[in-house]
Amino acid sequence: MSRRLNRSIVINICATSFALILFASVAFGVDVDLVELKLKADSGDAHSQFAVGMLYEGGLQGVTKNIDEALKYYRISADGGYAQGQCALARCYMKGTGVKRDYVEAARLFKLAADQGLDNAEYELGQFHLTGRVVPCDTARAIDLFTKSAGEMEPRSAMALAILYQSGKGVERDLPKSVRYLQIAAAAPIVLAQRMLAAAYQRGQGVEKSDSLAIQWYRSAATFGDAASQMMVGSYYEKGAMNFPPDTIQAWRWYSSAASHGYSAANRAAQQLAKKMTSTQLEEAKRHSVDSVSAPQESKK
Repeated sequence: MSRRLNRSIVINICATSFALILFASVAFGVDVDLVELKLKADSGDAHSQFAVGMLYEGGLQGVTKNIDEALKYYRISADGGYAQGQCALARCYMKGTGVKRDYVEAARLFKLAADQGLDNAEYELGQFHLTGRVVPCDTARAIDLFTKSAGEMEPRSAMALAILYQSGKGVERDLPKSVRYLQIAAAAPIVLAQRMLAAAYQRGQGVEKSDSLAIQWYRSAATFGDAASQMMVGSYYEKGAMNFPPDTIQAWRWYSSAASHGYSAANRAAQQLAKKMTSTQLEEAKRHSVDSVSAPQESKK
């Protein structure tokens, strides 16, 4: 497999587990007693050591952000063999967070955590092997790691596998398998997976053709701001394709949203459509953003 394709997989689905954990902490309002947690950490509890590191790195729960303290506790946890601590410390070395960037050390730590079955680490180590960064470029090894991780519903691994099986680069092309992994990633949600899944349903590639599921996934990706999907939704509204009734106003709104995200083709489509609309229709289209647009309903036959 070319390194260009490999790196595109990394770029398209780079969303760290750390960000997800921080989001969950804030979203669910989990209160943590730092004093109590540090007592457990200082008494040798590896999970508490990792948790204290998370608090210091993210500045969560009123804790003052302190990367040095975060690294201290990550390192203690990692040295104690705790997989989450190893993964967190590896991530710091990979990104150069509080330490000099060191991909060799990052790979070593990710491997220690992956050997314990930690799905996040399996994904990260898989990417190292896929790109050949400081470890042998080994697509088969990467696929093995991604498969183990995706089995634990790790969406980034599922996305990587979906792209590999769709492209057939370094592995036998398998569109049904690609779709199965896209479904895992799309549910996460990874927006690229939603758009790719929509296209699969639209074309009947690797899955039974379904116009309604295609528009459902394009609509979902479009709602997350994916310009290409917004363009598709706009075209369905304009043409009344896929058994949905045409709606010029909705079409213009979606084209305009895609154009606002830098999609030049959508800007041209919006301009062309505006020429066919009455002044009343155009005023109505401009009155509301696509955020308030309801999903299209299939026409009755």
